[in-house]
Amino acid sequence: MISKKTYIPAKPRNKKLVNPAGASLSTLRQEISDSYTDGIKQRVDAIEQKVNNTVVGSANLLRNTGFLGDFQSLTVDALTAVTGGTPINTNPLVHWVYSNTEVIDTQSRSGKGVKIGSIQQTVNLKQGSHVLSFWAKGNSLTVDLVESVPVSIDSEYKKYSFDITVANSGAYTLTLSDDAYIYEIMLSEGNADVSYSYSEEDDLKAIAQLQAINVITDAIKNYDTDILGGLILTSMIQLGKYKDGVMEKVNAGISGIYNNDNDPAVWAGGTMEMAIRTVQKFLANPNYQPTEEEWAEMAKIVFTHGGDGFFRGYIYALGGFFRGRIESNVSGNRIIINPENRSLEMINSQNRLSGQIFFSEGSGWGAVQFYDYHANGTLKTVASLDLVNGVYFSEYADGNPVPVKITYSKNGQIQNGGIPSMTDAQADTLLVSGEWYRDGRTIKIKP
Repeated sequence: MISKKTYIPAKPRNKKLVNPAGASLSTLRQEISDSYTDGIKQRVDAIEQKVNNTVVGSANLLRNTGFLGDFQSLTVDALTAVTGGTPINTNPLVHWVYSNTEVIDTQSRSGKGVKIGSIQQTVNLKQGSHVLSFWAKGNSLTVDLVESVPVSIDSEYKKYSFDITVANSGAYTLTLSDDAYIYEIMLSEGNADVSYSYSEEDDLKAIAQLQAINVITDAIKNYDTDILGGLILTSMIQLGKYKDGVMEKVNAGISGIYNNDNDPAVWAGGTMEMAIRTVQKFLANPNYQPTEEEWAEMAKIVFTHGGDGFFRGYIYALGGFFRGRIESNVSGNRIIINPENRSLEMINSQNRLSGQIFFSEGSGWGAVQFYDYHANGTLKTVASLDLVNGVYFSEYADGNPVPVKITYSKNGQIQNGGIPSMTDAQADTLLVSGEWYRDGRTIKIKP
């Protein structure tokens, strides 16, 4: 099944817990229980559903979607006849079956796209959810994968995204046909739309070399340099060990040439080709962790025209502002600051959510939850602390959360809130079994 993505409006905010003055203890218990049912449990269920239902696959299952070819070497020997008609260059439409199709220049990452009559590629898909996306404009377009769907396009490039449901694993053919201009075709596993990337089977090193050559050639052929006093107007500066009229090694540079946001603007610790490769590697997989051997073929510092920055080493600063997702490390036990749901997440070494701090639903106060997993792999809440209501929940074996209320005495009334300070004798009089209190620096629970 193939369908366009839909968006569900956010749920209405939960009701706030109301504690009328002079409420009885039993009434207060019921208020807390109702608040849990209507508020915190709804939040827990939403998180559980999101964690369980979201599947992300960052790899592109389609090959040569940059329309740059496969860059396979031509092997020759003494018996090989090489003539003027022997093809030695790459085919930019390799891995595609096509008709009435030509490669064009676009604002894609590779700088290339296609004007189609029809292009096809067969790929093996697993049973389950997949996402297809691409940029397109033109007069008409039909997408055929699992089933055929007409797409309404116009004269401006727009990104289109589709959910694909594969009933049975096997070989399927993607066909894009009619009269359209298309670039950055992405087919990935999962149900979440991800950024475009090349296929893991594409030769990224060769693609980086070609892009670097194209940029340098473009700078030489099409641009000029003017020096107006102390002002230099130029397109690119490459820096390195230049000795006796020979550039022995380029190791840094500045480029003003812009094709898209992923083009390097400033780099160091490598050539421009290596800078392009650094951007390719990390954009294809945000969780990518290069080995020392891979870093040897990548630039160590890169800033792109789109504002992305990539660093091999540490950042030393007196301060700064970071907005967005931050991860303490790539694998193992780690902490994630997740801006999508404004939470701090603890991920364990099995890549499972084990704890979370977030804003309590409908308020500006925080809440804390800790998780475990049922035998079938679904998420369950072990404990939850809502700082608005001061309620702690623990899940018993039967799956029913039971509240343990934190209370204190104020003006002769039992109040819902922080941990009270009282003696054991006062606790015997004011509290009921299961309620918490503080005796000096010791936290106790009345038996």
